[in-house]
Amino acid sequence: MTKILYILRGLPGAGKSFVADSLAVDGEFPVFSADMFLVDENGEYMYDSGETEFDRNFFGYCLRNAHRTCYSKTKEAMESGIEKVFVANTFVKEKDLTEYQELAKTYGYVFVSMIIENYHGSKNVHNCKEETVEKMRRRFTFKL
Repeated sequence: MTKILYILRGLPGAGKSFVADSLAVDGEFPVFSADMFLVDENGEYMYDSGETEFDRNFFGYCLRNAHRTCYSKTKEAMESGIEKVFVANTFVKEKDLTEYQELAKTYGYVFVSMIIENYHGSKNVHNCKEETVEKMRRRFTFKL
């Protein structure tokens, strides 16, 4: 059995989660994303950096925590030997992939990175500000 860690990268609205869910064969394999951990007690998504410095700092804390939790859940799945694990995050810079590459190496997984493009013109469902998406677009790096 070949164990594979699939990383799906792309800008908000590209369809990373949709593709990951499709490849995970109706929930047979786990799909993780930081977005999963950015919901309030009512299940409402909370991606909003706010208007004040306090709001932005608090959101930054929440976002970092969501990414740490995503990483931890991915690690737990790999520790248990699940055959295929999917992670769908923006991963704007190649260096953002490093800790996941190390996880794959540590647990004997093949590391596969896929960039999901937005040819379908979808809008991001999490109301990420267009200026934020544009900043991500300018910083997005990849290796061919």
